[in-house]
Formats: sequence, C-alpha cells, structure tokens
Amino acid sequence: MNPSPVSFHSILLTAAGDEILENHRAYCRLHGYAHATHAIASPDNGARTLLLYKYSLIRKILTSAPADTTLIFADESAAVYMPLPIQEVIGDAAQWFAQCEFHDHPEACFFVMKSGPQALRLVDGVLDQMRNIPDKGADRWNHSELAGISAQPYDQPVGAVNRPILLFTPFGHHLPELSAFVLSFNPSAHQNTHDARVVAIFVRYLNEVRARNGVLFDDIDTDLSVKPAHEIVNPGKAVALVTCYTPNIAPYALISERNITAYCLRHGYSHYIYRDLPQDMGKQVSGNWIKAALLLRHFDEHEQVIWVDADILIHDLARPLAAITQGKPVTLARDVSGHAFNSGFMVFGNTPACRAYLERVQSLIDAVPDKSGVYASGGDQRFFISAWEEAGGAAAMPLSDCVSFNSHPALYDADSFMLHYMGYPDRLRAVVMRNDARRAAQRTVAVPASGEQSVFIQTEGRHGRFFVNRNDTHVGRSLQTYGEWSEPEVALFQQIIRAGDVVIEAGANLGSHTICLSRLVGDGGSVIAFEPARHTFQLLCANLVANGCINVMAMQKAVGAESGEVEFPLLDPRQGWNFGGASLKWPWADKTERIPCTTVDALELERLDFIKADVEGYELELLAGAGASILRHRPMVYVEINNTEVRNQAVDKFEKLDYSCWYYITPLHSPDNWHGHEHDILKGYSFDMVCVPNERFEVSGMLRAGIDDDVVKYPEGQIQWITSDWRLARISRR
Repeated sequence: MNPSPVSFHSILLTAAGDEILENHRAYCRLHGYAHATHAIASPDNGARTLLLYKYSLIRKILTSAPADTTLIFADESAAVYMPLPIQEVIGDAAQWFAQCEFHDHPEACFFVMKSGPQALRLVDGVLDQMRNIPDKGADRWNHSELAGISAQPYDQPVGAVNRPILLFTPFGHHLPELSAFVLSFNPSAHQNTHDARVVAIFVRYLNEVRARNGVLFDDIDTDLSVKPAHEIVNPGKAVALVTCYTPNIAPYALISERNITAYCLRHGYSHYIYRDLPQDMGKQVSGNWIKAALLLRHFDEHEQVIWVDADILIHDLARPLAAITQGKPVTLARDVSGHAFNSGFMVFGNTPACRAYLERVQSLIDAVPDKSGVYASGGDQRFFISAWEEAGGAAAMPLSDCVSFNSHPALYDADSFMLHYMGYPDRLRAVVMRNDARRAAQRTVAVPASGEQSVFIQTEGRHGRFFVNRNDTHVGRSLQTYGEWSEPEVALFQQIIRAGDVVIEAGANLGSHTICLSRLVGDGGSVIAFEPARHTFQLLCANLVANGCINVMAMQKAVGAESGEVEFPLLDPRQGWNFGGASLKWPWADKTERIPCTTVDALELERLDFIKADVEGYELELLAGAGASILRHRPMVYVEINNTEVRNQAVDKFEKLDYSCWYYITPLHSPDNWHGHEHDILKGYSFDMVCVPNERFEVSGMLRAGIDDDVVKYPEGQIQWITSDWRLARISRR
C-alpha cells in the first residue's frame, strides 16, 4: 500500500528570515514532500487577526487537499531539528500535536493533520473559539485556541530518542544538547529576552550541517592538547587582560581566547591565558571564583588589569580600552538581570582603592565553604557586589550601561564594544560566538606588514566566507557591506533547486551564488560553474575551497554558440571595476587574453535541471549553443535580460518549446541584509527572466514576459519596468 501524499505548508505570520524557510524546504527535499509558503500581507496586525488568518488558511488547504493527504503546518517559530519521516511521527493517527512545556495547551507552531472530515471539524472548532476571544485577550503564544485538543507530552520520545518539541531558550538548559524532532522558538519561554538573531544563527548552522550530512557540533574545536595550561601573550605591557577557563568549556572558550588575543595584539596589551585552574588555587573550585585572586596576582605588574569571562567577545576590535574607561580607575557594567553589575568584564586601575577593593572581595570569597560550581553559594558575583556596596556603591564606583559596554547578544547594537554570551548551552554558545567572532574580525580589516593593502581580502557573509577584491565596485562591495549579493535571487533558487539536481552556472563571478547552488544540490548533485575573467575565476576557486564545495566543477571558460577560443578583457585587479560586468562584447578593453569557449551542448550531460546565465550580453549565444540540451532535458533557464533583443529572442525561442517566461526583477539592496546595513550603496536592480517548462512547474506571483510587452521597456538604453513584489514569486513542481 502506498503511503499517503505529504504536503508541508509554511505559514508566515511575521517577517521571517530565509533560514527558517530553507529549513522547511530542506526537510521536504530530503523526503520528497511537496512544499508551499503562505505569507500574510500585513504582519503588523494583532494576534487575533493573525490567528484567524492562520486557521482560515488551514481550513482552505484542508478543503482542497485530496483525501487522506498528510498535511504539515509550521509557522516561522518552528524548525525541524531531527528530520524524521513524518510517517514515523503521526503513524495511523488522524492528527499530531505536541504539548508546550510552558503551558497546558498544544504547541501550535508545528502540527500535523490528515485531510478529511475530522480535521475540518477540529479547525472549525478552533475558528468558532476564536470568535469568543477579544482582540486584547488574544495571545499568539499561549495557544488557548487549541485548549481541549489532545497532544503528545513534550517529554515523551518520538522515534525512540527524539522529544517531539523542545523550546529554544537563550537561558535554557537542555537545548540543543538533547535531540528533538522539532524546535519551537515560542518567546513565551523567554522571561527576559527573545533573541531572534541567535535563533537565526542556530537555524542557519543547523541547515548547513544537514546539507553536508554532518553531525551537529562536529566542527567545533575543543582540542587543548597542544596548548600549555598557562600562557602570556605580549608580556610586559601597561594594560593586561586576564582570562581563565577549564577544559570542559573549551568549545566556546577557545573562540573567546582567540578573539581577546587578537584584540591585545592589535592594541599592544598583555594577555594572560589560563586554560585550567592554577594548581596553587585549590581544588573543587569553579573557575569563576578565582577572578579576584588572578587580578591581584598580576596587579602590581601593570597600570590596568582587566578580567574577561570566557564567554565574552570583543565586538569592536578597533576600539581601544581608553575609549571605554575614559580615564576612570574602575569600569563596571550593569547587568541585564537584577544584579547591580556583571562581574564578567571588569577594569581596575593600579590604585590603592582598587587594590583594597579586590582584596576585600577575596576575603569574602575565602570565607565561602562551597565554591564547587558557578552558582554555588549564590555565585561569585554577589561578593563583588557586596564589596562594591561597602566601598560606597555607585557614588564611589559608577556603573556603565549594559548595551554599549557589557551587551547581552539580544541587546547589542552597532556601537556595542563587547558581547557577553551568558546562559547559553555550551555547544550552542560556541556556534553563536564563532559566527560573531568572524564578523567582528571582518569588520576590522587587517593591513599587511608591508603597509600596502592587499587587493584580495576575506569577508564573512550570510552563506559563508568569501575572498573578494577590495576594488570590486559591485559583488565584492556588496559582500563586504551587506554580507550577501543579490539575495532575492537565492530565495528563488531555493524554491526551484532540489538535492541531486545538475546545474550550470555561466558567469559564476566569485561564487556568491555558486556556494548556495552547491548546497542546494547536495552530495548527489553537481554544479558546473564557468567564469571567464582570470582574477575573478581565481577568487571563485578560493571560495569553493573555503566553503567545502566539492560538488562544483569550475572552469575558466566562456560559454557561447560554438567551441573555440575568444578574446576576453583582462582587468587590472588593483583598479576599481565592476569585475562581474566584463563582457566579450566590450569593444574598448585595453588588454585581453585568449581563453577557451565551450557550449552547453558540448558537455553532453546525462542530466540537466537548471541553467543560470549571467554572461553580460552573451546570453543569446549561450542559448544557441544549448539548444540540444534544452530539447533533451527541459531544464529551467534563468537568464539576465538587459536589452530588448535578448528579452524578445529568448521569449520567442522558449515559447516555441512550450516554455513560459516570467520576469524576476529584484533590488540589489535588501533591508534585512546579513550585516543590517541600511543604506542602498549600489542603487540598482537585477533584471532577469525565468524560463519554465510548462509541464514541470507552476508559477504564481510573477509577471509574464512577452515580445515587446509593456512590463519591461528599454528606451534609449535605459530600462523601465512595472513594479512587482519579488517576494510574492512562487514556483512549484507539478
């Protein structure tokens, strides 16, 4: 008996990052489930309106679904953690809900139903109950609309070892140390802060691990075997930073150590590193209890001593400590909790008052019998605060704010000096800190010892690490500024491309989209990437290696109508150019080099699912050399259209092949870009057309292209177009 069909529906009630949708789509690609995305047009509505939309949409889907279809409903607050087949979850039941750990109702962020009268009655009952909930009484997160519906206990395993739903909490306990089927990001569990940024970082990492068939946290460095237990970096300086950690927290402490060391080397500070507790400071003592002792040990050797917890990163590596302390002998930062200040980062000048304060703290700690854990005897922080109160409190030692100085990651902004990752589970903490350490390092562009800036630099982006040319005015500049390039195009590719697909990318540039394509096709697929420009091709290869893309074949070739050799512009990488704009049709290039030219048909591929052509005016030649492959494999074709001739001839060609052509016009600046950069520095758009084989795909939310249509016009070399929201574009397989 064949299993019932499965359809997964992502219902976005608020603006969601791409990582959540990619998580849902990857789960569907793994198991061959159909996927659809539904986004409410006005996410700023109240909770009751959003819930009415959600359940009304679910009813509509149930009504139109074939009988006995298994329907999965997930919103933007849920991600698949352990991708179990849905049949293992729901079994023979008509529906599957999991109870929320924080209240008595079922969790509504992810549930499963089988289409039929029973499911319709359940949803109708929910909608009837919604009528009796006033606008002010509606709460999207307590799920009172599901009261009375049976649900599986959150701590009862699914598939033998996986809890059904675990709540992702910044100050949580078990996640992601234990396994789960689905993660809920229900903010009702967050008593102090809801850290959407950390959620996005973790889900993105989860997606990356699943894409490479890895194991979560298998790439976290914990090796201390080649490091001494105690080390001094840059000794004898006026300012010294002190860090101490024990081997059990090495997954994140090593990341902090490297970040603090880089900061000290940049500004000429000493760095004392204790990778285990000093033997003379006793046993059965947790590392947090020796802060005052270590500061006093090095107090007389320096003008300033600074304690840094092992879960702290310097966010602004370019800012010297003097800009923070502003000549004050003591710098302490307020805490996000009820404590007066946080003892994770403290600055003390070499003054009698500071020595007396630290000695008083140590005397209080010496009297504590149990120092075996971070929170034993109320924790070390209470004794720093007690001594501070004895010394006169804020009148004697004023406190700094906890945003610019001692920021929790949920509260940081662009001006934050440091981030303090307190309370996260260890390996999750390592993932988030590694992400932020890379971004902090990239914001501080290194200058080589020669004093001359390197042409090629590394930057961190949404989809990985990229080497770029600092003189590139378009793709390279976008990756440095935004951390991404033309991200709306990636959003479309994620709808189209599946694991196992074979993709041709002609005009791969430095690989900003190639890396995404590589991850989408997975180990069972392949990407054939062509880039004719020499120095850009070298960046492409470097970026493929840096991101582990072993399923990509890269070639420095042009792609055209026939095989042979062509003259291609050779641009000086030390000059400012849009290097991706180099074209075979440039008549004025000062210098060229002969490179091979091939055709798509010459590859003689056994399979071809997708062609991406961004070849700067050479699109028609490429299509002419791909005719046999298009006839044989019927791939989707994504082609740049920057003039009337390309648009008209491409539409004519594909319509004769029973394709339909659709405009996809997208801005180069996205407000939700990876670095959160508000300004549109490129002030441009990508003008592309998606050519779709009609028997394989359905299209909605896009404007159809036609010969000499009124949607896109090219008067006197300019482009005019009718605005269409690219976010509404949907392409699904039949």
